[in-house]
Amino acid sequence: MKKIFGFTKKKRSSSSTPDNGSVLSVGYELKDKDLGKVHKAASVGDLTKLKQLAKKNDINQLDKENRTALHIACANGHVELVQFLVESKAKLDLCDNQNRSALMKAVQCQHERCVSILLENHANPNLVDINGNTALHLAANIPSVSTAVLLLQYDAEINSQNKEGFTPLMVAVREDHIEMADFLLKEACRVPVCAINPPRWPPCGRAGLLPDRPPTWTLHITHSQLVWLTHLLHHTHIPKPWGAGWWG
Repeated sequence: MKKIFGFTKKKRSSSSTPDNGSVLSVGYELKDKDLGKVHKAASVGDLTKLKQLAKKNDINQLDKENRTALHIACANGHVELVQFLVESKAKLDLCDNQNRSALMKAVQCQHERCVSILLENHANPNLVDINGNTALHLAANIPSVSTAVLLLQYDAEINSQNKEGFTPLMVAVREDHIEMADFLLKEACRVPVCAINPPRWPPCGRAGLLPDRPPTWTLHITHSQLVWLTHLLHHTHIPKPWGAGWWG
């Protein structure tokens, strides 16, 4: 199977920070010599310095990796800096060289307050990175149900598919994140997906499990994953007429 998150998976350990499809570090690797003054202030969380610099410098300037000060502040969880940058009209949806927005970095690095600030100020939750992953895909992979709740409150697409056709629910299944999969499955059943599913799929949350491909396409999952996913499917309320009969 192709790597859908662009990284090679490594064995999990308690000291690792989960990435959006791996267990590699999710924060930016920053070198002082590569950072301008604005980016450097954002990296160390120096609000006073950033306020001074903002008077004469463009807070939306990009570094060599197409990162803004907002990207770096979000990746490091500097809440006060994020709030200041947002209030200073920083562009929220600029993307770095992995096509990830500041919101996506805040999700990846698990800084939920930064996620909240960005969403409250209309950051787009449905941007996709170079692998087609949305912020909700990233939250599903961590997993962080509370972040997923936030994203869905601000209209994140629950059935969005990445370049491999994986939805956030399928990512949760692949990673054995049972609580996240349970949550996403129940949320998918609340969504009137008749508008987003192809005509051949019934308008039900379960249709969101599979992308717009022939019914023979399937997610490669282990037997244990299949057992508990089947359990979830049979114990989740599905609105009529697609509850009984369609699933077998």
